[in-house]
Amino acid sequence: PTPGTPHPCLPPAPRPPTSNHSLPGVPQFLAVGYIDGNLISRYNSETGKAVSCADWMADNLDQQYWDAETQI
Repeated sequence: PTPGTPHPCLPPAPRPPTSNHSLPGVPQFLAVGYIDGNLISRYNSETGKAVSCADWMADNLDQQYWDAETQI
């Protein structure tokens, strides 16, 4: 992540609810990937993007991979 911006794998900052679920600051849909108990990827419906949460994934997978993951 860029210095001064939150890491994409951290939960989003609380904000007023814009949907009909009752957990402010929590996306309606959240998908995470783990390997051996370690968080490796995250997708949430607020950003609409899949992101790497592991340096080895970010270093070895290009943007095309993450764009495809977002489409799944």
